[in-house]
Amino acid sequence: MRRRAALLALACSAGVGSPAAAAARTARPAQAGAPFLFPLAFTALLLEPDGLRIESSGAVAQQLLDRSPSCLAAVPGVVWATRDARHLQSWRAQPDGRWVPIASHRFDADVHALAASADGRFVLAAHGERLSLLDGEATPLRHYEGRDLEGRRRARAATIVAHAGRRSALVSWPALGELWEISFDPAAAPIFDGLVHDYRMGEAIAAPGYLGVRRMPLGTPMPEPQFVDARVPWVAGRVGASIEVVNLDVRRRVATLPLADAQPAAAVLRRRGDAWTWWLPAADGLHELDTWRWRTLERHEFPRDVDGPLRTQALQARGETLWLLASDTTARPHLWLRRTDRWQRADFGAGRPFALRADARALWLATSEPNRVVALNDDGALLQSWPLLAAGLVQGLCWL
Repeated sequence: MRRRAALLALACSAGVGSPAAAAARTARPAQAGAPFLFPLAFTALLLEPDGLRIESSGAVAQQLLDRSPSCLAAVPGVVWATRDARHLQSWRAQPDGRWVPIASHRFDADVHALAASADGRFVLAAHGERLSLLDGEATPLRHYEGRDLEGRRRARAATIVAHAGRRSALVSWPALGELWEISFDPAAAPIFDGLVHDYRMGEAIAAPGYLGVRRMPLGTPMPEPQFVDARVPWVAGRVGASIEVVNLDVRRRVATLPLADAQPAAAVLRRRGDAWTWWLPAADGLHELDTWRWRTLERHEFPRDVDGPLRTQALQARGETLWLLASDTTARPHLWLRRTDRWQRADFGAGRPFALRADARALWLATSEPNRVVALNDDGALLQSWPLLAAGLVQGLCWL
C-alpha cells in the first residue's frame, strides 16, 4: 500500500507543479458566500487493485489498464504507464472526454522510474543503467548513459520528477552522487561542465542546454528531490535525520535542516509579505521557514483534539486558509483547516479522506468508505459532492 501511495505521489508531481496548477494556487479565491463563478468539475486517475481507471465529475469512468502498473506518470491530458515491466503506453484525453491510447514503446530492460514533462510533450524513462527521452508519440529522442562526468562509474537512476517552472526534469543518481537537470526549453542556456576546455581560448567549451545534462555533483549521501514546486528554483529531500535543500541555479546544497521526522513531500509554500515561506511538517509541529536564510520563523502546533502525535499526509494552501490532512496513532485520517492562527475540523460528511488538492475554484477532497470526491470552500463548507463509480478499494488518486 505504501509503495502504491509513493507511486501516485511521484506520478502526480508534474501535474502538481504544472503552470496551470501554480497559477491556480496563487489566484485570488472567491469570497466566502459570494456567487460561485467557476464550474465545479474534476478529472482523476484512480489506482485500484485491478488496474487504472479515469473518473470525472460527469459520472464517466474508463478503465485504462486491468493491472497495476510498475511505473506511472500523469499530467493533465496525458497518462503514461507500464503495461508490463518493459512496455510503456500513453493515453490522451479527447474533447469528448474519452481517453484513447496514443503510443507505446518497448525497452530492452525493466523500467524502474518514469516522469512526464509538465506539458506532456516528453517522457523520461529509467531502465537498467540508462535513461531514455521519448516524445509524445513514444519516439526515442535521446539516450543518456548512467555514468558520472568522468565516465568512470555507472549506476541506475533513482527518482525522476518534472519541474514545471524551469521546463525541465530532475533525475537523481544516488550511487554517483549526482543530480541531473534536463531542460525541455529550446532557449536553455549552454552547459559548462568544466571537463572539456578550448586551450587556445582558455575557457570551457559549452554543450547545448536543450535536452542536455546539467549535472549537480552533490556527493553521497545525497537528497532525493521530494519537494519540488514550480515557483521556486530549489528542491528539498531527506538525508538521514536532516532535510537538505539544493539550489538548482547554483547547483549545490544551500541548507541543512536538522528537523526530526520532517516530511518535505507534504510541505507547502505560502506568501509572507513579499517573500515565500516554507511550511514544513515535522514531529514537533509545522515549521514556517524563511527561504532566504533557511531558519525557522515560527513553529506552529498541530491540532490538539486527537490523542497522540499526528502524521501529516498532505498540506495545501488556498488564499488565507491552510489545510492539513493527517492521521492519528490509530491511522485514522482527519482533515483540519487553519485560519487566523486557529485549527478547526472540516465537516465534509462521511468518509475517510486520502487525497487533497487546492485550486482557484475549491479545496478538493477524495474519500473512501464511501468512495467520493467533495469540493469545499475556504470555511470548510461543502460546495458539492460526487460519488466515485469505483466500488472497491481505491489505493490512490491523482488529480488531472
